[in-house]
Parts: sequence; structure tokens; C-alpha cells
Amino acid sequence: MLSDIFLFHENSRTDPWKYPQDRTSALIEKGAFAVADGITRTVLAEKGLYPSEFQGGAVAEIFVNRFTELSKDFTASEGGMNDLLHEVNKSVYEFNVSIGFDYDNLKSNYWLGECVGGGCIIRDRILYYGILEDTYLNVLRGQKLEDQVKMKTQIMESYRYGRELANSTGREFEEIWAVELRNNPEAKDDAGNRVGWGSFNGQKEASEFWQVGSIQLQDDDIILLVTDGALGLFGNEPELSTAQEIVYRTGQNTGTKPQVNLSAEISNLIKSGKTSLESEKTIFRAKWSSTKA
Repeated sequence: MLSDIFLFHENSRTDPWKYPQDRTSALIEKGAFAVADGITRTVLAEKGLYPSEFQGGAVAEIFVNRFTELSKDFTASEGGMNDLLHEVNKSVYEFNVSIGFDYDNLKSNYWLGECVGGGCIIRDRILYYGILEDTYLNVLRGQKLEDQVKMKTQIMESYRYGRELANSTGREFEEIWAVELRNNPEAKDDAGNRVGWGSFNGQKEASEFWQVGSIQLQDDDIILLVTDGALGLFGNEPELSTAQEIVYRTGQNTGTKPQVNLSAEISNLIKSGKTSLESEKTIFRAKWSSTKA
């Protein structure tokens, strides 16, 4: 079962007044949990073309709540995670239609509510997962905390390609990113490499990008599900940092002290140059054991 639950969320430090985009939901007794990160069109927002940022957060909330709701009836043998994600994505589609989004009008893509996200369901010691970057799952095992989940990392290649194309053509990056590359499995670079990326926005093509899989859990495995704003905390250094000690090590969840300590350590890391940690971030951590604590 899951124990030693640790949840950490922090708003953007550069824009703390902005509507938060990260969401979390969990049904611990069902072995289900999910995180999501709402997507906004930031460049267009600066130009006043994006009406508000509520869509991203609203869709992130739909994702996590619908995921955990559907987990109650989840069976790996009947459609499994793939079918569950299609149902979640369908709920996002229904939301976007309800606020007036026209899926036939590509130019209105900027107004689309969407998110990336990931969720896990544990059944009979097997963790089933479904992920769309840039949320990430780690299952850490043993004294060396070796990662047991080898996720593909597509979205950064897509981002680099979009930026290079925008710089070389003088086109608006968001037009390339949100119209040409999003949920487009046919988008490829000159070498034939896929450069599209995926989001839960109601488009069926999102399924071309989500990653589903399963892993047999062992006692004392540490499960981490995080949004991209937290990635700066994790690395391959031979020794654990103070921040990693707080996140990885269980048995220290009394009150809010771990969260307060982690926030203070993030401040230290930002001062040392890790400015990516200024972004909004969410961390869900739990320990797995086959017997009740």
C-alpha cells in the first residue's frame, strides 16, 4: 500500500499573483493519484490576445479529478490505461465545447483549454501509468535510488525545433508551437524525426504522444510524480542534495516542516543560479509496501 505521502506545491516565484496551473488529486485507498499542469499561451497573453488563464487550470483540474474518478473501475485487462486516458481527454473536449471553442477553426487554437499530466493506478503490486510530458514519473529503488521508469523525452526536442524555426523564419513561436506541432504526429524535421508534442486538449491525436506502461513494485520503492517546474531539483550527482534528501527520504512527514524546509532549500538553489526553480511546481511522493504499515 501507499504510505509516507508527501505533497509539495509552490506557485511561480516570478509571478506569484498569476492563477496557478498545477493540480493534484489522489484516492490513496484505491492506489490512484494524478498531477497536471495547465498550458497557457504566454506570448499571446502579453499581446492581450488571450482572454484569461483560467482554461489551463480548469482543464488541469478536470484531468486529475476525472483520472482519479475513473480509477475506481480501472481494470488492466479491459482497455486499461489507454482507454482511461481517452475518457479523460473526452471530458476535456466537452469542457472546451462548453466554453465555445471551435475545433474546426485552427486559428482559435490559442483559446483552447489544455494541459499536460500524468496519473498512476496500483493494482496487485503493479503500478500502471499514463503520462504526457512535461509531467514525469520516477520509481526509485534500493539504496542507490535507481530509476525504474525510462520515459521518453520528446517535448524539449519539439521546443528546440519550434524556437529554431521561429528564429529562422521570423514567425511567431506560439503559432508554430500551438498550431503546427501540438498533437501533430506528422510534424517532422528535415531528418525525418518527429517534432510534434502532445497535450490533453480534446484532440484524439493526443494519444499518439502519451506514454503508458506498467512496473512491478517492490517494497520500499519511492514513487515520484512531478510537474516540470520541479525538475531542477533532480539530477545524477553521486551524493543527494539537501533538497533531494527532503523529497526522497520518508518518515519525516509530521506537520508542514518538510515543505517549509524544501521551500527554503529551493530559495538557496535559486540564489546559486538554478532559476528554473522559480516556476510553479508540484511534487507527489509516496512509498510503496506490500503490507499495511
